[in-house]
Amino acid sequence: MSKNPGYAPDIWNKIQRLPFMVAIGMEGTGKSGLAGSAQERNATFHSILEARDSYPDNTFIQGLLPPGTGEQGMEAALNQHDMAMDQLEEKGIVTIEGLNDHLRACLKETMPLILENEGQKHHDEFKEWLLHIASEVALSAKEGDFFGIGGQRFSDAEKRYYESLHDLLNTL
Repeated sequence: MSKNPGYAPDIWNKIQRLPFMVAIGMEGTGKSGLAGSAQERNATFHSILEARDSYPDNTFIQGLLPPGTGEQGMEAALNQHDMAMDQLEEKGIVTIEGLNDHLRACLKETMPLILENEGQKHHDEFKEWLLHIASEVALSAKEGDFFGIGGQRFSDAEKRYYESLHDLLNTL
């Protein structure tokens, strides 16, 4: 992950955390149990790291990605995820509602700056990537199942979270 000289340090820090906050928000929206939570965490890392191949020409997204590939990339992504969680806790954000409020505020603050600094194409691809991360986390584990029986891949609560994120990003 690079330091972007085009942004104030506090803004760049928020931007770097956005993919993880989106994923953490989706993880916290449903009740997927211990195994499901592990699947969601794994989906978080994969959906973030696959941007290396999905957006190879987007220097903005590439600058946000954890360094390394394979196990090294997964470990770096885990470290970034943990840092995002620690920063949320330091800010006293310990509920899904608090996270969602914080995420909305960060998006409202950063997305106009991303558009201004990166241009429409990179801005739109960043929004697309955030929605992809949310979707991949939601689809990775069933919500409301009993030892793997029943449940939904994309629960009603996860759909509401996704739609809210989608609607907000469409206004920014």
